[in-house]
Amino acid sequence: MILKEKIHSLLLGEAKNYRLTVENEVASTNTVLKEQAKSGLRENSILIANSQTAGRGRMGRSFFSPGNTGIYMSILFFRDIPVTDAVFITTSAAVAAAKAIEKIGRKKAEIKWVNDIYTDGKKVCGILTEAQSNVKTGKLDFAVLGIGVNVFMPENEFPAEIREIASSVMDCGSDENIMNLLAAEILNNVCEYISDIKSREYIEEYKSRSMLTGREVYVIKGDIKTSAKAIGIDDEARLMVEYESGERETLSFGEVSVKKVAQ
Repeated sequence: MILKEKIHSLLLGEAKNYRLTVENEVASTNTVLKEQAKSGLRENSILIANSQTAGRGRMGRSFFSPGNTGIYMSILFFRDIPVTDAVFITTSAAVAAAKAIEKIGRKKAEIKWVNDIYTDGKKVCGILTEAQSNVKTGKLDFAVLGIGVNVFMPENEFPAEIREIASSVMDCGSDENIMNLLAAEILNNVCEYISDIKSREYIEEYKSRSMLTGREVYVIKGDIKTSAKAIGIDDEARLMVEYESGERETLSFGEVSVKKVAQ
């Protein structure tokens, strides 16, 4: 079980300055904190839930969030961040989560551009950043960073539609303290990066953890899938691809899937 007192005791540096709330169940941690921010809250806050009834991922997808098996957290912060730099919230969080998962889970953690963490070829963590921008200033009024981690395998396995691509940080067991250790480790890393997000010191590690570099992929735009090769990540955390025609493109956002190798 996720315990507020335990997590709080493990927080360091910047993370200790955030208001921490732990709930047994919410619809969506991102939704709760966004509503609080829009209602006037101006305090950097962390919300962690044991389960979500309406967890959300990118592209309007749902995020499977059963109780007692995962960490579902959101971080609300107010920083002087230009709208054009919003992508660095997500990418810095990806490095933060990957490092924590690797440390606690003792498995190599890779990043699938732009926001998913994989171990052993399967997804164990997803990240969703939502923000409110100010047209006059060109900066963010606030941002909510959501991180969902599959820590243990669900009792009845994952739903059929994600069973082939989803996995968990831990292979077996249900050591409740692992949840608290991992949550605190992620929060410490994230809050450290966010406090100095303009430095982009994490970018080289983001590049080195890329699971797409050198692989054949599909670039997905609407209903169109185009074959390409991922050739790297640039200093702006954009994915560089080369199409079969030889044309190259640098993707600032979007969706990419890995081509399955024929058996």
